[in-house]
Amino acid sequence: MIIIFLAVPAAVWGADLNNLKAADVVQILNNITDFFAALIASLATLMILVAAFMYITSSGDPTKIENAKKTLVWAIVGIVVAFLAYGIVNLVASFLS
Repeated sequence: MIIIFLAVPAAVWGADLNNLKAADVVQILNNITDFFAALIASLATLMILVAAFMYITSSGDPTKIENAKKTLVWAIVGIVVAFLAYGIVNLVASFLS
């Protein structure tokens, strides 16, 4: 939650909030989306590495292998969500501009 409070001022820093235009709003949305997409993609990539480590160190234990597979699936879901969010915001931004 604190990341939102850190990211939003960075996205609108220097913007004249009294004279906002559609292009400015689109740029602010792009900045916020770029930040969160990069953050989610980085965390998902880290989780893929964690899943690989879990799989390697499972020693053939079926429950540990299953946990590693679940971690890998959710990491891939995270990457897909990051790309979809980025695409949806860009689609909305193209309609606004």
